Amino acid sequence: MNETLKKRLLSLVWRAGGMLVVFLLNGILDILSSGTIDIPSAYVVFAGLIIGEITKYINSTYLQ
Repeated sequence: MNETLKKRLLSLVWRAGGMLVVFLLNGILDILSSGTIDIPSAYVVFAGLIIGEITKYINSTYLQ
């Protein structure tokens, strides 16, 4: 497999993993609060993108 493609796929996996964690935490918060805490979806997506960037930074700096 091409090395550039491999790096891009790994980056996609790290970012998607960060986004998934944020969405799962939002779902758990919604279940536990019985819908009384309502976080707008734009904030959830924005938080997921930030977490994705953080995980990418951790992956590229400390794990390689």
